[in-house]
Amino acid sequence: MSPVPFTKHHAEPERVAGAVRHYRWLTAHAKPLRQPGLHTAGPQSLTFVRIEGRPVRPEKTSRAWRNC
Repeated sequence: MSPVPFTKHHAEPERVAGAVRHYRWLTAHAKPLRQPGLHTAGPQSLTFVRIEGRPVRPEKTSRAWRNC
């Protein structure tokens, strides 16, 4: 059984376009961070493949960014 995808909703298509740009930047430049795959980009939503595991804790984010 595959995990249920995660959908992030946005009020405007411009926000979706911005989120896609940010996602692409993160996947290209923040290699230590594990990013979910972008499954579908709709007019007002982005659907991602769900990653199993726990979310990053705030005290761990500064260490991840230092490694970029």
